[in-house]
Amino acid sequence: MASHHDNQVFSQDFLRIRDAVDQVYGMIHHRIHEFDSFIREIPEKEDKLPAKTSSRGKESTVGVDQDLIQIKDRVMGDEKSLKIIPITGMGGIGKTTLARNVYEDKSTVDFFDTRHWKFGSKFEGHFPDDYNGSRVIITTRLSEVALNIDSDSRLHRMQLLDEDQSWALYRSKAFVDECPPSGHLEEIGKSIARNCEGLPLAIVVMAGMLKANKTIEYWENIAENVNVASTINDDQYSGIFSLSYSNLPRHLKSCFLYLGLFSEDYKIPVKKHIKLWFADDFLEPSSSESSKSLEELAKEYIEDLVERNLILVARKRSNGKMRYCKIHDVLRDLSITKGREERFVKHFTYMDKSKITLSKLVESQQRLIIHTDQAGFKKTKICNSTVHTLLYFGSKTSTLSSFASKLTSLRVLDELLVDSKFFPDQIFKLVNLKYLAFTYNKSDKCLISPSISKLQNLETLIIERGCLPSDYMCEVILPLEIWKMPRLRHLVLMKEYVLELSLSRWAKWNILRSRKLANPFECDEFQIHQGDS
Repeated sequence: MASHHDNQVFSQDFLRIRDAVDQVYGMIHHRIHEFDSFIREIPEKEDKLPAKTSSRGKESTVGVDQDLIQIKDRVMGDEKSLKIIPITGMGGIGKTTLARNVYEDKSTVDFFDTRHWKFGSKFEGHFPDDYNGSRVIITTRLSEVALNIDSDSRLHRMQLLDEDQSWALYRSKAFVDECPPSGHLEEIGKSIARNCEGLPLAIVVMAGMLKANKTIEYWENIAENVNVASTINDDQYSGIFSLSYSNLPRHLKSCFLYLGLFSEDYKIPVKKHIKLWFADDFLEPSSSESSKSLEELAKEYIEDLVERNLILVARKRSNGKMRYCKIHDVLRDLSITKGREERFVKHFTYMDKSKITLSKLVESQQRLIIHTDQAGFKKTKICNSTVHTLLYFGSKTSTLSSFASKLTSLRVLDELLVDSKFFPDQIFKLVNLKYLAFTYNKSDKCLISPSISKLQNLETLIIERGCLPSDYMCEVILPLEIWKMPRLRHLVLMKEYVLELSLSRWAKWNILRSRKLANPFECDEFQIHQGDS
């Protein structure tokens, strides 16, 4: 017979395991949804990778020429058996850049019949060996990860840049299409590059910060701060990255912190990102910017972060404009750390349950990201909530709904996963809501009640479908009352949805496999998108 203590221990272990499974399920759903969108986008011309001839789009090979040669030799060797080629090294050292350059090299393209690029946090199962000369390049900070996949694989360990390579990289990023510096400015630049300790990401971020102001006084001030930052921190690079954040204008600091809301390796749809900013009342134009629209302003802010090398262009449209952006995981960590320090955003996981309660968080945070289903929603007492943005990366929306409905100041509610026939009506109590996005993953009809019209301030409604084949058969039924929502401007649905609207003139209006629709109502945007919103 098991003792009472044993039963308690078992119960606690079971809850931890269940929570871990729930988190993995949520992560897998999020990853599969992103990958599924990517697969559906492949045929479109606009989703081709940016041309490598662009000076901005080209990934620098400074200091990795020998690495490039070595990896290409292994990739295009004569062996017919499957070869796994792990590239290891610290964060920001250029593992992905090296892999991308090999992947896109013309000789690689010509050598292989097919190529695939995939982001992922874990590798499971095994890679089949069909003895057709297949190669798998893996980038990871952890050598043991690569060895667990293939204990016979030979690790390619990347090294930090030397002083000459550091200066060459810095110069190429700080003086794009310009003559390189000379004299005292060159001396200062070399000092800054040297104090970045050979880490390419640190060098690139510093160059991005300094290229907009090339006065000797400004560079001397930064050089002095870089020298201090690189010596007083236990992590010699954290101070350098913090310095790049500290020197951002106030409005760009907030924009950078907002990027920490998204999960690691996530390709951020620029349009959706801007809609979130709108709903969050995030944009505050200065007097000099008053003539610009908020959308123009938001795009300028994103472009500015790209120019500063703090975010990357993940994919462009056929017209050259940015479609997706992403943030390096090292800089994402910085964004989360600074966001926590400045109480800009709080990420709540299972491990946080023992440190702080949701009741405390909702009374002290403006933006809350919940990554667990075991957050104690039912036990949470809410008296005075300050939360106005909530992202939920769990799988139990039915449990969340009652909790979220008490967050009366909520303006943004995103990443919901709905798996029941009826969308939870509790959400419609959130009368201040401006932005609502959810995914429906059931092969059935999803009924949204007329109560949605209570959301009189709603500006954006995004409805996505799940990723399983059966989810393609789902129907979302919106009531006539949706057209009684005066502020609704963006109704965005995913491709292959069936939307039925009961209207006064038409008993049913079915929209199937449309790309963009002429809208007879006052909604500015009424679209069925193919992958981003």
